[in-house]
Amino acid sequence: MLQQQTPSDFIIGSGESHSLRDFVKIAFNEVGFDLIWKGSGVNEIGIDKHSKKILVKVDPQFFRPIEVNHTLADPSKAKKILNWTNKTNFDELVKIMVNHDLENL
Repeated sequence: MLQQQTPSDFIIGSGESHSLRDFVKIAFNEVGFDLIWKGSGVNEIGIDKHSKKILVKVDPQFFRPIEVNHTLADPSKAKKILNWTNKTNFDELVKIMVNHDLENL
């Protein structure tokens, strides 16, 4: 991006959409938990399949004041002009993030 003759804005992203539930499931799985989801909305919980302990609860305190229902990156300009390609898939990215946090504990 910094090598371009003319400054421009580029969106870097996968072009894929994933839910927070997807992220949480992969993250917990990476540290050895197999989540089962029960309930819905603010009553949804994530329970460890083996211990039956509740590990995830929805807390309305953390809701955004104005929720965006759907966001999706469009990296087509970066692909076209910069020849950029996504080298890490969603699952790998979540695992990298979890392991980085574990290393810093």
